Order: sequence, then structure tokens, then C-alpha cells
Amino acid sequence: MLCVAVYINFHSPLTPLQNNVHNALLVEGIQLEAMGGDVPSVEISGLTGQGLDQLVETITAVAEMQDLRADHEGQACGCIIESKLQKGLG
Repeated sequence: MLCVAVYINFHSPLTPLQNNVHNALLVEGIQLEAMGGDVPSVEISGLTGQGLDQLVETITAVAEMQDLRADHEGQACGCIIESKLQKGLG
């Protein structure tokens, strides 16, 4: 089972970059809930921490809805599919 949720790190204050990210995901066939789809997305700020509470709530809700369980004795892991670092921006 593939579970997808999208978390977008933005720079404070908000920039038009978020629309570019939404459009790029749409081209790849990922339609976010904010655009009428079924993939949850959360915009967070790595600078201020804004949106982190909503991120935790979204992860919890997706896990509960899909009845996802983990081995409490095993190691946790995750992956970042794409990341971009811009000097001076994060």
C-alpha cells in the first residue's frame, strides 16, 4: 500500500513558489486536497515552525484512516523524494 502526503517547506513570508510546487505535483498526477484531489498537503515553515502542529495532525489522521501500524521494537525510517537547498534560503 502506498500512502502519500505532501509537506511543502516555505520561506516566511509566503511566496508564489507554493503555486509552482502545486502545479508541478499536478503534472506528475498528484492532486492535492487544496486543489480538489485526495492527497493531503501541509505547508510548513522551517524558519518559524509554522504549520508543524498541522503536519503532526495530518500524519496522525492519515495513519488512522489507513490503519497504518509500526513495529514498536524496530527502527523508524523515512525518505525525502526531492529536496532542494538554496544557499542563504535553506
